[in-house]
Amino acid sequence: MCGNNIEINSSKERFFVLLVVYVTSIVNASIFGNMAVLIQEQDKTGSAYNKMMDIINEHMRYLKIPLGLKTRIHNYYSYVWMR
Repeated sequence: MCGNNIEINSSKERFFVLLVVYVTSIVNASIFGNMAVLIQEQDKTGSAYNKMMDIINEHMRYLKIPLGLKTRIHNYYSYVWMR
């Protein structure tokens, strides 16, 4: 059974094989496409958070805010972002 040459003998068998190949290729494309979208969305969210924190850090550096207050501000914005 395993390793034997399987031949397609009728047009019904050929149609079935083509249908299975077509359906599985659509399913694979859908799965990989959805995974790409999910990864892209996660990256977009992380990029927005990093951009916001960069702006906050730049303003704190400009205002010469002490380290303890900087830490509290970071913690606050991290908390607000996660909500």
